[in-house]
Amino acid sequence: MAVENIGNLVPTKIPALSDDANIQDALKAYHYGSYDFNTAETNTANLLNPSIAYTITNLQTQINTKAALEVAARDSSRATTTAPTAAAFTAFSNTIPDGYVWLDTDSSAGVGYYSATSAYTTTAPSTNLANGLIWIKKGSSPLEMYVYNSDTSTFNRVI
Repeated sequence: MAVENIGNLVPTKIPALSDDANIQDALKAYHYGSYDFNTAETNTANLLNPSIAYTITNLQTQINTKAALEVAARDSSRATTTAPTAAAFTAFSNTIPDGYVWLDTDSSAGVGYYSATSAYTTTAPSTNLANGLIWIKKGSSPLEMYVYNSDTSTFNRVI
């Protein structure tokens, strides 16, 4: 009995046309990629690629990883006096999650008028510049974000 590849986008196996019409064998070949795959297997690393079982397991792993990173970012995004390090997220990855914002609880603003805000334009603002002004470059893909540094009179790219 032989199996044949089917499809390019989500490849898997099907029984060869010369095989007997056994629905259980056909489903096993389709789902696990082989007639001989041990369905009592518990280690997902042993799934055959290509197979539907491999594809489904791979998708579930990606979903679980993304969900775990979102929980880590949400649970770790608390105002603190210490900047986060990648070590704070080692349960999920060795990096600080994308989109993480840290709020320093003991920072103090300078004396005087503050007018920092954000601007969403295609070109960098050139008037009414204040230290900390956030400029989000409209039309950039992915979006680029800059912060104005009044000490150097420049916009520093953040992302």
